[in-house]
Amino acid sequence: MPHLHTPSMPPAPRRPAGMQRAAGPLLAALLCAVASMLPPVTGGAAELRVLPLLLRLEGVGPIVGGAVGYTHVSGERLDLYAGKSFGAVDAAGVVAADVPLGGEQVGLTAFAVAVNEARLDTSYTRGFADDEAVNQRVRGAGAGGIVKFELAQRSWIVNLGLAQSSVRFAGYFQGERRIPLPGAKLFDVNTTALLAGLTYQQLDEPRVPHRGYRLGLNAATAAGRVGQSDTLTLTGTVTGYVPLGDALTWALHGMFSAAAVTRRESKYDTADEVRAALATDCTAGTSDAGQAACERLNEQLAQFIAANNRVGSATPLGGSAYLRGFREMRFRAAQTRALATELRWRVRGRLELTPFYELGYAADDAAALSDESRSSVGLELRLHMAELPVRLGVAQGEERSAWYLMLGYPW
Repeated sequence: MPHLHTPSMPPAPRRPAGMQRAAGPLLAALLCAVASMLPPVTGGAAELRVLPLLLRLEGVGPIVGGAVGYTHVSGERLDLYAGKSFGAVDAAGVVAADVPLGGEQVGLTAFAVAVNEARLDTSYTRGFADDEAVNQRVRGAGAGGIVKFELAQRSWIVNLGLAQSSVRFAGYFQGERRIPLPGAKLFDVNTTALLAGLTYQQLDEPRVPHRGYRLGLNAATAAGRVGQSDTLTLTGTVTGYVPLGDALTWALHGMFSAAAVTRRESKYDTADEVRAALATDCTAGTSDAGQAACERLNEQLAQFIAANNRVGSATPLGGSAYLRGFREMRFRAAQTRALATELRWRVRGRLELTPFYELGYAADDAAALSDESRSSVGLELRLHMAELPVRLGVAQGEERSAWYLMLGYPW
């Protein structure tokens, strides 16, 4: 008979992160990450696990929930999980992780998720332009799978993935006031995404590295979106770990991301064309303040969709991974770069204290990347639960301070 295992987690404040137009795949990715990071069960016995979910990320809202499942359903492989979340992301999902596909080196992770409602702060500016965020509400669903190949004693890792998602816009709000923008539904997002990733690593411990390096290159395509171009995004990363004693690790990280349009949506590649398609009447039944907010959002949305159709959008900056002193996905552009460094100090047992500094660049034109940058500095308290770090952090950027609670390493 399987036995019950309940890992403890600290009580948390509010919420995870805005994958802006993909709140569903975000929860699925969290479930996949949690399932893949749980430690092995000795003897290969099946084990029932319960995992609380308590998160907060800047610019979204509180997310509270949990997941329950069995590990090692088939020998020492196959973990099955189902999860439910409430708060800023009201969603439910299932994950099957490490499904054996012929040999110990090949495994499949598959997921499905349904989002009843997700709420997140957003704006539609490009690069480092000033913004005034509004609260966006979406609903949707997604499903997909990733096949993972581990080669040469796990030095080489290849990931191949396919996902289908559908996101519907449920409205924009400023405070409790709805901003009338009915035409935005024209650009509801149905996306077919393909992923290919290659990782090479030489690490003393892949889950909690203290010495070594990791190189990664990922390619992701997005297609099938109404009114939007098909795009290809290339993202490369390099991470190094330098031991400074038994309890101290210096971690350095660099990221580049570049987007390209593979099929151009010429019907909506100017702001005037998008504006005409949105056909928004901001004067209908609203106050002066509501009219101003509607006109501002309508113009930002038109400019953003037109720019995205011309040049695409790379990996965004802002939030729990890159530029932690800003809200999630604050900076979006066709070209992004990030540099980060952390000093990971294992204070005692499972407790880790980590100061960090980050620098980010974002622009639609690669030649303009060095013209302007944003930075953040902060401190995280990490608790290693079954090799899965729980991160409580505070950070300061040029625009604001931020605090968050998240699972897993930032990179």
